Amino acid sequence: MSGNTPTSMKILMEGWRSFVESPKVLSEKYSDQGITVGDPPLDPLASPEKIPAALEAPIDPKKSAIIGSLRGTGQKPKLDKAGNTKRRPSPFGLFVNGEHLGKDPRWLLGANMQGNGKKNHYGTNELIKVVKAGIDNVHAFNQDYYDKRWLENIIMTGVPDADKDKDHDQSFIKFLKDQNIIPSLTKPLYIEDLGLAPYLTDIYGNTYHGGRKVPGHGSHQTGQDADLGFYMMPGQEMVSGFIAAHEQRQLWKGFISRADLAAWMNQKTEPKKATSRIGRLLGTFDAERTWKLISGMLATGLVEFIFIDKSLHEGLKAAAARAGEETSYKAAKANRKILHQANHKNHIHVRVYAPDSKERGKPLARKLNRKFMKNPNTRSWLASTSSKRSKSGLTSGEKLYPERDPYGDIVNSLSRRQ
Repeated sequence: MSGNTPTSMKILMEGWRSFVESPKVLSEKYSDQGITVGDPPLDPLASPEKIPAALEAPIDPKKSAIIGSLRGTGQKPKLDKAGNTKRRPSPFGLFVNGEHLGKDPRWLLGANMQGNGKKNHYGTNELIKVVKAGIDNVHAFNQDYYDKRWLENIIMTGVPDADKDKDHDQSFIKFLKDQNIIPSLTKPLYIEDLGLAPYLTDIYGNTYHGGRKVPGHGSHQTGQDADLGFYMMPGQEMVSGFIAAHEQRQLWKGFISRADLAAWMNQKTEPKKATSRIGRLLGTFDAERTWKLISGMLATGLVEFIFIDKSLHEGLKAAAARAGEETSYKAAKANRKILHQANHKNHIHVRVYAPDSKERGKPLARKLNRKFMKNPNTRSWLASTSSKRSKSGLTSGEKLYPERDPYGDIVNSLSRRQ
């Protein structure tokens, strides 16, 4: 050990064995030196609010791992009279080191109402990457881009137009914004129901999420699924829950000519009444930005499927056509990336592939299925294995991340809690 090794590192290495057996030992032993070792693994049934706040934003994001299947039912194995397996064990799926979506002015985090009612929003690295990529794609285009798309949507095509001078387009756009008919800026996206907060933290700071079925959201067990809102029209924004979206009408025909719009603008009385026809027919969801959200997620190559009610598909198709991306929309439909699902008229459900997370979780996934025969409780099994050494002398945390420096992890844990 070199002479410049931090004092805290020396202490931790000296008491490594006792730390593994009881994390409180070192805290008590070196309390006079102001060193406090991180808390021991939490009780498997501990409330999520007991998780140290520092774990919400780890110093170094950890790689996620999936253990078990999103089809897990929590059923115990069933044996016949001869002791042979009649029904295979089906532990609930879970994921390790879920990445937290975090706070950002570009989105609002709902309270995971189908879970524990808290703003947890964890997912595998792949899921968080996909969601962020979609939102990044929306914000990659400025307001002028969306203004032009909306005007193109509203103005009739294929009919004689008395106003051949397109210089008036900016005044048209301003008028439509002033009347609160089209969005004047990109509002935050409302997000609900990703994975839940960790219920267990092992001695390496690895966090364990899931291990049970969320009511009505069984597929959200393994950090591969998220529920996202739509970008909405003025006055319809989602700020505290999902709102049902209604499709546009006359999608391919436009609504009025430039000449008619100019005449309505020049009316001195009740301009809102004159333009109400447009507002009624445009529907309640912002198809322009919602399509950019979806196309950004699809571009990652990690989307397994996206569920949206079929009544909104034509609006998305039209928005894709105005953006010059109709081919991308058709390819997504042909490859069954965009699908209809009942009860998805107020939100988008996205499922991602998570190849890296699944690969990292394979060793523990196999072990979980074997142990589930004797101890059919996902959480209690993890509580015992994540803090105890196996016959090989390794904990599950070491097996899962063999390239990591456990001492460094603990020092980081120390610094987060001081």
